[in-house]
Amino acid sequence: MTTAIETLRFRLATHERISAACAAGNISPWAFLSFRPEKMRLRVGESFLRSQIPVIFADDLADRLTALLPPTTTPATPPIVPDKEGLKRLIALAQIDADIDVRDVIAWGPGADAFLRAMSAMYLRFFNEARAPGSGEETAAFFQLVAASSLRNVMAHTLGTNDRFLGLAALLASLSDRALSATVQSSGDGLSGRLGLLMVAACSPLSLMGTADAVVARPGNVYRTLPAAFAQARDAVRAQIDRPRGLNIPMICAQVSAQTQTEPGRRRDLIRTIVAEAVRDLSILSTLTQGTELADIAGRSEALVDALYSPLGKEKLQARLQRHPRAGQEPLVRLSVLVDSIGAILAGDLEPLQRLGSIEQRADLAAQGAVLLALDEVALERASAALDTVRPVADEDAADARAQGKAYRFSLDDEPLYLLPQRRDEAFLFADMKDFTKRTAAIREEAMGDFPKAHFYEPILGHTAHLARQPQARVSVINLLGDAVATRGDIVSHIAMAVECRRLVDEAAADLHAAEQALRHGGDDILDDITREITKTQNTMRSLAIDSAERQGLEVHLRQLQAGRAERLHKTIGAGLEAGVFITWGREANVIEVGFPEVGDWKVVIAEQLNAAARGTSRSASLVTERNTIRVRDEARLGRALIDPFFVHTSADPEDVTPTTTFHNAGAALTGDALQALQAGARAQLRFQPYTVPRTSMPQSLQGYWWARSVENFMVISDADGVALHLLRFTGRTVFRGLEQAGPTDVWELMLVDRGVGRDFIEGLRHAAR
Repeated sequence: MTTAIETLRFRLATHERISAACAAGNISPWAFLSFRPEKMRLRVGESFLRSQIPVIFADDLADRLTALLPPTTTPATPPIVPDKEGLKRLIALAQIDADIDVRDVIAWGPGADAFLRAMSAMYLRFFNEARAPGSGEETAAFFQLVAASSLRNVMAHTLGTNDRFLGLAALLASLSDRALSATVQSSGDGLSGRLGLLMVAACSPLSLMGTADAVVARPGNVYRTLPAAFAQARDAVRAQIDRPRGLNIPMICAQVSAQTQTEPGRRRDLIRTIVAEAVRDLSILSTLTQGTELADIAGRSEALVDALYSPLGKEKLQARLQRHPRAGQEPLVRLSVLVDSIGAILAGDLEPLQRLGSIEQRADLAAQGAVLLALDEVALERASAALDTVRPVADEDAADARAQGKAYRFSLDDEPLYLLPQRRDEAFLFADMKDFTKRTAAIREEAMGDFPKAHFYEPILGHTAHLARQPQARVSVINLLGDAVATRGDIVSHIAMAVECRRLVDEAAADLHAAEQALRHGGDDILDDITREITKTQNTMRSLAIDSAERQGLEVHLRQLQAGRAERLHKTIGAGLEAGVFITWGREANVIEVGFPEVGDWKVVIAEQLNAAARGTSRSASLVTERNTIRVRDEARLGRALIDPFFVHTSADPEDVTPTTTFHNAGAALTGDALQALQAGARAQLRFQPYTVPRTSMPQSLQGYWWARSVENFMVISDADGVALHLLRFTGRTVFRGLEQAGPTDVWELMLVDRGVGRDFIEGLRHAAR
């Protein structure tokens, strides 16, 4: 079996697998063969239907492809007598197509090896890109099309679109297919079957040779089929190609084969083809062993047709054979007998034909080739639509586009198709306000939207604009969503933004205080009773007549009353005004522009660290409840009330700093990566001083706070003059749900230095320094 027939049947089996996969997946082969730009790493355009794929074509691409081609002129090769195995290989390659000149095959021997190596290296880069994160196997299949298109363009420019072009295109397609098969065997692990099927479909001889009608019109064509058989197969394939149940390829082949054997015109064309292939095979053998006398018939389909079927063709051919210096030697003897028999064969005497092969088998082969050619034609129509999306990048923009990850680069060197963009890292902030709606509804705010607008959105946007105007700053708002705000940019600005958000919450809470007071005295009898009892207890405790034991009892009673009032208020107006602010640091976001005239233009920001920032504002009620239980126990043990100074927790157990999946943030916090980025980016302007403080060493000014850990770790950030700007406390480590692959994250709480524990801690440091 020749190389051409082996390849033909392998490729047809590939399409049968495509059809089976379509039937199993309930999709049509037409859809399967479509190349989908949205599955690629890169595309530009306003919709999937109008996508463009930016491609940089290497400056030396055409020259290097040209160097891989056979010589531009057919060499006058002297007679050679290779060994038996060498003879078989040369004949097998020459038999691929009737326009392959065996002299080209001989002269191009080392070049064929170089071509195979170049194609294998190229396929390997395609596969590496297919395996890359964020890419998709569509890229490899797409660039198989780009490679075939580029090779065809270079061939057409170098050789011209003549008979020799068609033969060499068939030869190069066969070698490309061989290189693809070898690369799959050596480096194809982990790639999907769909990619393999798509690449084989895109690597067809038709991808290099031109139109199907031109290919099939020649005897001995690479598909071994006939024009009439192809026309029947084309109609049958196109009638079924868009059906989800797939194609019945064996049935179509059987129908085409039967029609070829029974319809007189097709049967006559099939017999002529069998004779032409036999004459050409003997001419190839004679050219290899006896010189170049019959090289034109052996390597040009037009010369072969003239020699057999023109009015005086057979006579002229016979005269050439008789004049040949080795006319009495094989294979010229057999060739002469065959030429003499052509007239009888065409007149209906099939006895000489039996020595050349079975008509039934040859009809089956013609049917298979016809169906394969029809399928390849459909596949390349889909490929043509994909190739229309290629947008060559201008030479002056190529370097920047390559470095920024905005274009593929197609070449024959060892560089990857795509370079990850040289992206900078950036900060992401997510601020999430809790209970705005519930509280404003409870206090009968006339316009609930006015309160978050005045106390949350407008101040944050104004502060963002102020920060963005600062030198070296980079701050932008990503989204306003309900009662949440997300921003991105430089880390220094976002630390300032987090501080501002904490201040806004405190100020908003103060503005709501008066409204809450009115509610507390506005008709809730139980709440009024609790309030009167609190006032009575506080007045009693001011008396100097009570002893310490009675005072401790009153303190416990007062805490119970205050807890009861808080619970009553919680049922009425919520748990309090809270905001969680969280800062992360990581890979710069991807910004995708989408939209249509009817709905407007939009920008979508995608970043894993943005998702992490949103996770960092979650609040766990159960964690807080457990933590308060521990605090109340410590208060009872010490006999005095304690203030919990912290709002960010990774565990209910204060001593637990191991990675957990629980999280509560009613304050402001940042990741350890964000803190490192701040240290790296602002080391010249800021000072970072860590403090490790045992609980037993806390100064007197901090004894009113609940220090549940045996040791606390702080970071004080000061300006160049030593003025404290920020206080950070190491909270613990957490694993955010949905982002488990990223691993545990260090969390630091950001506290204000002008109020609460932050102010007292900084004051304690000042006193200790005196």
